[in-house]
Amino acid sequence: MKGKRIGNAQISPLHANFFINLGDARAADVYELIQEARTAVRKLSGFDLELEIELVGEWPVH
Repeated sequence: MKGKRIGNAQISPLHANFFINLGDARAADVYELIQEARTAVRKLSGFDLELEIELVGEWPVH
């Protein structure tokens, strides 16, 4: 997933645990990127990643 980009949100090409705002990234872009990464890890390993951050506001439940 390194380098994966949605809008102006990107997973770092150097370290997959860092998300980069390339300029004017929307929260929805970051959230979608998080969900894609979680889905990919689940499919490849069977493990469910837990967020280390707290989402503030209203978000779809996954």
